[in-house]
Amino acid sequence: MIEKQVTLTDTESGKELSNKRKRIDVFNEEGFLFWANKYFRKQFADVNLSDYIGTGEDFRRVHILAEKIYKNTNTISIRESARKVRPADIDDVSALIGLNIRRSKEFIARMVKAHVIALRTDRVGDTISEKYVINPIFFFSAKRLSPDLYFLFQESLDTYLHPNTIQEFHTRGNIIDDVKKPVKNERIVNPLIEKINKLKQL
Repeated sequence: MIEKQVTLTDTESGKELSNKRKRIDVFNEEGFLFWANKYFRKQFADVNLSDYIGTGEDFRRVHILAEKIYKNTNTISIRESARKVRPADIDDVSALIGLNIRRSKEFIARMVKAHVIALRTDRVGDTISEKYVINPIFFFSAKRLSPDLYFLFQESLDTYLHPNTIQEFHTRGNIIDDVKKPVKNERIVNPLIEKINKLKQL
């Protein structure tokens, strides 16, 4: 038996609204609560990686890399110690999938084209780092889809997400999108497109 305490607090007043203990059976008629607090990665029954890249060597390589995605980020990562995890670079990818650097880069290029992997470039000061991120429709290491992951794989994710969810991502990302339909005389304007149109009129 596991006891879980749930406290609800008003963040404005600091007043505690409720404090309840919830009991969870570790073993019940449905079976054993298996590794409830472990990190995980999941797949979705209605999305098959093989439909996108077949079942050959690339399929095997993606599964190897998927074993290395880090919690909540889907970034292919290397654990150097119990407390230190870093994003994998091309040398790490090469070692994991058993190809030389040139062929590893060719593999990554194929996976980027197939929307299976994205190459994300981050700049901190003068330092530029590259991260390899796996599309969450194939393997997912979190409970919630972050805006970063959504915009990184927007083209493929929009196929599976509800229009209201898509609009919410764009609203939170401060991007106005045509997913939202105009109401009466309301006009939805993309500022970038508007600027381009003005320049064309000059």
